[in-house]
Parts: sequence; C-alpha cells; structure tokens
Amino acid sequence: KLVEEIGYAEGLPVVINPGILDPKEFIDTVVNVRIPNPFMPDTPQRIVTDTSQKLAIRFGETIKAYLASKTLDLKSLVGIPLVFAGWLRYLMGADDNGKLMDLSPDPFAEEISLRLRAISWESGEKADEVILPILRRAEIFGVDLMEAGLGEMVSVYMKEMCTGIGAVRASLPDARVNYSKGCHLYEYKLEDPGYAGDCLSEVKQQVDLADVCILVVGMDETIEGEEILGKEGFTGDKKNLRLPESQRSLIRTVIERNKPVILVNMTGSCVDFEHGNYADAIIQAWYPGAMGGKAVADLIFGEYSPSGRLPVTFYRDTNTLPDFEDYSMENRTYKFFKETPLYPFGFGLSYTTFAYENLQFETERLTAGEELRGRVTIRNTGAVSGDELVEIYLTDREASVRVPIQKLVGIQRVSLAPGEEKTISFEIEAAQFQIIREDGSREYEAGEFQVSVGGSCPDAYSEMLKGQAVLKKTIMLSCREVSA
Repeated sequence: KLVEEIGYAEGLPVVINPGILDPKEFIDTVVNVRIPNPFMPDTPQRIVTDTSQKLAIRFGETIKAYLASKTLDLKSLVGIPLVFAGWLRYLMGADDNGKLMDLSPDPFAEEISLRLRAISWESGEKADEVILPILRRAEIFGVDLMEAGLGEMVSVYMKEMCTGIGAVRASLPDARVNYSKGCHLYEYKLEDPGYAGDCLSEVKQQVDLADVCILVVGMDETIEGEEILGKEGFTGDKKNLRLPESQRSLIRTVIERNKPVILVNMTGSCVDFEHGNYADAIIQAWYPGAMGGKAVADLIFGEYSPSGRLPVTFYRDTNTLPDFEDYSMENRTYKFFKETPLYPFGFGLSYTTFAYENLQFETERLTAGEELRGRVTIRNTGAVSGDELVEIYLTDREASVRVPIQKLVGIQRVSLAPGEEKTISFEIEAAQFQIIREDGSREYEAGEFQVSVGGSCPDAYSEMLKGQAVLKKTIMLSCREVSA
C-alpha cells in the first residue's frame, strides 16, 4: 500500500515520461511482480540503505514539483513524509520490539544515528528537539522540509513510531487519503496560462486509484449572495439552479469513472446536481463553518448518524417556477409546489430506520378555537442509534380559499437506540386551523382536515425516497362564532 501510495498517487502526477519506459508500467511491475517475488534478494536493510542514498532524488524532486505547481497541494502528501520518518526510525538502531539491530553501511548512519539515540523509542521524548534540525538539511532530503511545510508531519509520524512495542506497524494505517483540487470554484481553468479542465486528467487518475471518492463542490459568498458585483456571470441572484460549469465538468468526470462517490455540497441554496444525482450519497453541508470539515468527516465515517432535514425544496430546474417577481407563491415552496421536486422539503436520510405507529388524538372532532393534542410511537428498527425528526403536517381539505397543499405545524427530535421505542405527545395550535382571506383577515371554517405525522412530507414521492410511510388521520372541525 505504501508503494502504491507513493508511486501512483503522489509520484505520477508530477513524473515526466521519458518515452523509453512508461512510468505507470514500471510501478505496475514493482507492485505486481517484484514485491510479491519471494526470490528477490531485497532485505529491509538494503532497501533502507538504498533509499537513504536517494532521498533527495526519489522524493526531493517530487516535493519540488509540488511546490512549483499551482494545482497540487503539498499537504496532501502522506507516503513520502512517512518514508522520511521510517528512515529516521530505522537509524535509531532498534527494531519494532525494541531489540538492537545492525545497520547497513550508510554515509549518514554514524552522524544521524548518534543524534537519534537521544530519543526514547518507547515515548518519543526529545523527538522534536532532535529531529527538526535534521529535517532542515536539504542535502539529505532535497529540500528544507521545515521551510517546505512537511517537517511537522514527518515529526508526528516519527513520534508515532516511538511509542513502544509494535508502534512502527501501528503507524501504517490501512487507509490513505489522496487529494486533488479538481477545478476552480467558477473559472474554467486552474492555472494561468492553462486550459479548460486542466486538472481533470489528474482527477481521473486519483479516482481510478481510490476505493471511494469524496467529491466536495459548492459555492461561497463571492458568487452566492445579494448584490454581488465584479464576478463575471455571477451577480448574487442565481440565473439557474446549476453549479458553475467548472464544477459540473468535475462531477461528470468523477461519476463516469464508476467508483463509489460521496458528493458533499456546500451552498446556501438549492442546487440541481445533474450528474451528481448519480452519486452513491449526497451530503448537503450548507456553509458549515470552521469545524465543518471535521463534522462532515465524522458523519462519513459513522461517528454519528445524520438526522438533518431539508428546510427548502430542491427543484429540478427553473422551468416550472414562476417569474422571480411573482409574489403570489403559486407553484413555489413546499406549500404550493405541484410538480415533483428533485429533493422535497423535509427530506433527509439516516444510517438507521424508524417506524411509526399508534397515532392517536384526544378527539377527532374539534371545535374551532381548540388545540389538537395527540401522540405517536416511534421505534428504531435499524442497527445503530440515531435521532429521528418527527414532522407534523396539516392539510385543509375543504377550504373555500387557496390554502397550502400541506404546512408544517410541529417538529420534535427523538433519540433512540436500536430496538428502542418512545411515545411522544404533541399539540397543534388552534390558529393553525384558520384560513387567511385575501384581505389578510383570519377566521375558522368548518370542514375536514388531514393531520400527517412521520419522517417526511406526506406526499407519495417523499415517502418513496424515505422508504417510510407517513401516518395520516382525518380531523373534523366544527365552527361556532369565535373571533380571531
């Protein structure tokens, strides 16, 4: 895995093909033929000695290429810093069990090993004091690693290898994260001079090497907001629901590689994801703030189960929407939208599943001016703990004026362990049963109402996406003279 990380992920993006030997084919041979061959005379000592003599060429030149590139992020390197740390750990002269071992001949062995002896292989004490000056030596590493910004990472890896028996093996994680910037936020190229999609070939390579791809797209305050000036094509109020073309090309490129994709979208409004709708998962992260990266990572790796719901409707396109200056709200928002949306208001998935049952009310015949009290039981039917957001909607079926198709009148969060169930109580305020006349006056009107309780809007499309039925009951409202 380390060879694959250094060769495919970190080296190939900057290697120059000499035309005599294809670099990728060479790495393929090393990984698939040389390393598995039990008759190759390579020993750890010989390999380390060979590496120590060529650190500046094998890895220093790669680091220089990253530093010179406008599209590659030096901080994305993990394999090369790990090799540097491993070389230093080897020169301490103690194996992973703390036993002394003979070092192979090495011009740096005597000098570097003498300094490294001050570090405790069991606690890493004095590691920074000893290592950081060494990492500044460009004659060893090809560059000043501290000045380049990789020194601290090497030090961290080195200290991880100095925590007692088995620390070296434990410091080699099973997973590696490879990074590519992918594209500019909105411009068609990353570098100047450059060309459209100048980073997409790197993206294809990175995706092909990955087991899963986390694709982060979105906007920021420079292209999404009110009264923005100076950005070509972006004036704040969006002309359509699409992401910038540079990001749309990036999404198409990644999706077409047929690898599992988690799409993370960071926008403050609804978006038509187009090809992104074929992703295996979509996380709408909005603008999550300084700790947003950690929150998204924790979510992806299962530290908690998602429970958020969309507070707006994600439309498929703008074709069915009224003119922007039409304030009648006809065919706009979840209350009046009559088409099938891309993702409906109130929609959101979880790592677990929930079931609703026993929806009951104190009465099913309500008198105008009275609150409606009810209760419902929710059960976690999945394998992990999670929070469920109980959504309560009201629909007036016999109104004499235009009323919402449905309106949200209550919401409650319930935390449930696997197999656990809870019964919650809720109230619907009396005013929710009023209609609003054209002149803005409110009044009660006798008729039939539908109360819906569940984990989504009470329409068939929402229930299909959620895979969970919404409970519905009819309430009759009788009228008497009650002033609003």
